[in-house]
Amino acid sequence: SYSVGNSSIVGYGCPEYVRPNPPTYAKLSSDKQKYNLNEKITFSFDSDFATNYYFRICDDNGDVFAETMTANAYSTTLPAGKYSAAMSAFNDSGTAHSGWIFFEVIIPGDLNQDGTLSLTDLIPLQQSLLRQTTLTADEAQLADYNGDGNINVLDLMLLKRALLS
Repeated sequence: SYSVGNSSIVGYGCPEYVRPNPPTYAKLSSDKQKYNLNEKITFSFDSDFATNYYFRICDDNGDVFAETMTANAYSTTLPAGKYSAAMSAFNDSGTAHSGWIFFEVIIPGDLNQDGTLSLTDLIPLQQSLLRQTTLTADEAQLADYNGDGNINVLDLMLLKRALLS
């Protein structure tokens, strides 16, 4: 027999195709689980022997994005909401599937999570700063308007400015 690349000539000169190994794993990752509105979200794909990736992002209504690609990463921005993503790595010999990852896109300052900034978001932040109430963990993350890790009067001022603009 005579070999050329992935093929070899056996017997009567008919090429014999040697199939590639199928992917044995598929790993999908992103750097965090919560993103601010308009923040770039980057997903990375990893697999052995894969030549293509089928990647999809879903919300409660179904697919938001679904595409087959050869690149091992994808970046996007999404509207506020809760999402899941999964990836399949494949070649001519088989497919491997990642598990689902879950993430959320939030609007900083939207403490009541109704999708808009309003006075009803400002009041709990102000009451918290005056120690009249305690914010929940979700409210606290949303109240940190400038994302510096501290909830203070600067966050209140920035939220007021956003409401006035």
